[in-house]
Amino acid sequence: MNTTSKREIIDQSINNIFRLLIDAASSPDSYVDAEHIVTALKSQSSLCSLDIEFAISDEQLTIRPMSLNTLKKG
Repeated sequence: MNTTSKREIIDQSINNIFRLLIDAASSPDSYVDAEHIVTALKSQSSLCSLDIEFAISDEQLTIRPMSLNTLKKG
């Protein structure tokens, strides 16, 4: 049973979006074939609609969809 609150999921997702952006900026070649991520980086609303699990440096990360207002408040 998952006991993670909605607020914790949102906070984790926001942190993981920043980690994804930092990693994509520092190693863009790693994301050339990740069409869903490249597409999501084209607009804020697309970025907010990401629903993915991915790894950076062998650490599993998750991003869940959220509203743009929620992202901006985070």
